[in-house]
Amino acid sequence: MTKRAEFLIKGRWRLAEPFHYTASGLDNIFLLNGVTIKKTSYGPMVEIENLNGLHHAIGLYIIEKPEPVTGAEFRFLRKQMELTQDELAVQRRGRWRRGRSSRPCP
Repeated sequence: MTKRAEFLIKGRWRLAEPFHYTASGLDNIFLLNGVTIKKTSYGPMVEIENLNGLHHAIGLYIIEKPEPVTGAEFRFLRKQMELTQDELAVQRRGRWRRGRSSRPCP
């Protein structure tokens, strides 16, 4: 289980309760601010301020944390880089052949 990761926009008021951001595909992401929930005739609508910046921050958190990357975190990173599984595999094999990776790819 990956520990809880909290994100906020500096200089903004914090929410009364953190917002559990599951749309990233990760179970441990909580937003402390930058979230507006609007009522619509279809139900609540969540608006996230600076979504690209948030996803960038989540990506940095994933690659800088000391624990190994989980499958869900790897999928998040791959999607943020807009790579298919095959494209990523080709890139990893190429890096390994050039000596940039210590582990071979299958």
